[in-house]
Amino acid sequence: TMHTDLARLHKGKVGAQFWSVYVVASLKEPQAVQATLEQIDVTRRLIAKYPGDMTLALTSRDVERAMREGRIASLMGIEGGRELVVSRRALREGE
Repeated sequence: TMHTDLARLHKGKVGAQFWSVYVVASLKEPQAVQATLEQIDVTRRLIAKYPGDMTLALTSRDVERAMREGRIASLMGIEGGRELVVSRRALREGE
């Protein structure tokens, strides 16, 4: 009983899915950065597991291309963003 799945996304003609990269606020800053990078990795692996259905989208052109190809553009955002204060470089490496 998931909130979303590929079959329903395709049936509903969803062109893009936004993934919120979330870690609990109680984590100390170094652990929050690590957990955020791990969540980015999990999201990237999920997208890579279904290349015929999904594609990573970093720009609006990526979204347009995905929609033309009949794939779901997958965008990510860091919820809260406090990790950016600690290490913008580390998070860029997670791209």
